Amino acid sequence: MPLRDGAVFERRSRALARAGLSAAVDLSARSQGEFADDPSLAVQRELRWARDALEERKLNGQDLTVPIGVLKAANAHVRNEEWEDALRLLRQFRLESSNS
Repeated sequence: MPLRDGAVFERRSRALARAGLSAAVDLSARSQGEFADDPSLAVQRELRWARDALEERKLNGQDLTVPIGVLKAANAHVRNEEWEDALRLLRQFRLESSNS
């Protein structure tokens, strides 16, 4: 797991610890499970979510120009096994989807 991702999960875990110990434990276990074994599994899960979100945008009649470009770039990084870059672009896609 990249150091930056570990720091993000640690901050979230601390915030959840204030809210409830069980939620913090769940987040910690989930974060270790997502990146410890195979980063490609996390990327594939995110790609599946992104494709579903793209289909929803299409059904709602929203503009698909930017999201399709982001997904194409992410797919190129996946083919080259550049997992961090692919995840960065998929996060950008999520932000783009949430802003629309």
